[in-house]
Amino acid sequence: MLEAQTRIIEAVRAGATIDEAARQAGRSVATVRRWLTEGRKQDGKHGDFARAVDQARAAQRVEFGGEPMSYVEVERVLTDAIRRGSMPAVKMWLGLHPQDVPQAVDDPFAEFDPPGVR
Repeated sequence: MLEAQTRIIEAVRAGATIDEAARQAGRSVATVRRWLTEGRKQDGKHGDFARAVDQARAAQRVEFGGEPMSYVEVERVLTDAIRRGSMPAVKMWLGLHPQDVPQAVDDPFAEFDPPGVR
């Protein structure tokens, strides 16, 4: 197994998505998804990697007991993902907290902005 694959498995065990884990390991998301696809085929080249990732993801589901998460649990998971740099988590969090989205402010100097800035 490649060193990057080991880092990806560890990141997934820690709660990262495949995309986040790929970036943390310095590999493209497309490459990691290709490894997983190849590994899930019978006698696939990256079979050990795919099985380990699938087990790590299953362990994450078991950790939450298969029950729907409470609002507090969702907040915790989102905040952890945001701290790891997940932009989809930021977008979801802002959707849950529209009151925290900065509102546009009238800019008295907008007329001096170059074309296309606004």
